Amino acid sequence: MALTNFNIIQLVNLAINRDINTQAFTTEEYQTLINSNSIRLFKRKLGLPEEYSKDMPIAQEGVGLSKKIELDLAPFLNVDTTAVLGGVVDLTSKDIGYLMDFIPNPIGKRGMDYINVDEVGDRINNPITAPTADDPIYYRTALGTFTVYPVSVVSVNVAYYKNPTPAVVVIDTNPTTLLPEYDSGSSTELEWDDVNKIDISYMIIRDAGVSMQRADVAQMADNLVKTSK
Repeated sequence: MALTNFNIIQLVNLAINRDINTQAFTTEEYQTLINSNSIRLFKRKLGLPEEYSKDMPIAQEGVGLSKKIELDLAPFLNVDTTAVLGGVVDLTSKDIGYLMDFIPNPIGKRGMDYINVDEVGDRINNPITAPTADDPIYYRTALGTFTVYPVSVVSVNVAYYKNPTPAVVVIDTNPTTLLPEYDSGSSTELEWDDVNKIDISYMIIRDAGVSMQRADVAQMADNLVKTSK
């Protein structure tokens, strides 16, 4: 059984109120807390600075990821083939959280070099370093758009981590029991696996000022899954 948004809420309720059904926060507050901590976890896994936020320019330096972190981030990894139109790659329609790499089509002898705008003139006008089909370059021209040289590159495979899809939490009240009832059909679940959902639960609990070990939250989650079967 995969943990749901409602299970995260139940874990936080249990940690703060010692009552699984007494809401520590409103549904709207829970939705905000779940999403904000999902983004915090995402940027922490990527090693991005605290000032990172959606839609800000993305650093081009590679991310050193462990195999565990690569697995954690696997739900967000995309490799899309994008046409190069007039030497420009437009990625504004993609919800990119971290841009990993460009791979040219057709594939040359080397990958594509990312360069800064102030390096373009020197690179293009130098007969030794001028970009070729075997040694192409790309550089940012605006937020979400890049220029590619040479023009023989007709498309690129763009590898990136997309931003986490925001959770949507819909909770109704059961007319008979008067207890909160999760509307799974109208809700949108997080893409993280259960281990990372427990981390998000733990982050919310700690932010609420409750001192608790992460292992205790994991045990609570395990008990919750067992009683839900």
